[in-house]
Amino acid sequence: MGQKPRIHSHPDEKTEIYEGAQRVAAGLVMRGRPLLSGPLAVGMFTFLPIPASFSKRNRLDAIERCLRPTANPD
Repeated sequence: MGQKPRIHSHPDEKTEIYEGAQRVAAGLVMRGRPLLSGPLAVGMFTFLPIPASFSKRNRLDAIERCLRPTANPD
């Protein structure tokens, strides 16, 4: 059997800055406590802008949370 292919990621500067801010925030929250281990669950709320191309009806549905995003943001 051969080796598994290696995947390399090269994030842009904006992503690196964001990830650095996340590391700092996590360090402040943990305050020197040991890292978590075992299975973990993460909850996340994201707020995406309503596309300008939406019709008035779709815009109202999105505001009322009847219409949810169906495409992944870049």
